[in-house]
Amino acid sequence: MAKKRKTVSQAAMEEKQAAAEKKREDKRERISPREAARAAARYYHELTGAGQQGSVEEIELSQDGNRWIVTLSFLDTSLAFMGPKKYKLFEVNAYTGDVLRMKIREV
Repeated sequence: MAKKRKTVSQAAMEEKQAAAEKKREDKRERISPREAARAAARYYHELTGAGQQGSVEEIELSQDGNRWIVTLSFLDTSLAFMGPKKYKLFEVNAYTGDVLRMKIREV
């Protein structure tokens, strides 16, 4: 059985659709710094189960524009008194909001 040949107009239409889809992908929007900070805090609380409230200390966009670098601080409650703050650095995908990395930030 022979394959059905595409007409010129069908091929042109498919090319236009592919180009439009590529344009949409190229115009993907970044999440806001606020959303990145919320994603980092949610990730920390889900991972640790800690109920302590964190504070946003720093937020910056990476040089390549693909990641938000978020620093959160938490009070060290492991001591009998409220100890010094602990700092955590999070890398958050700037488009999806997924946390890519969490590490201790030395001050």
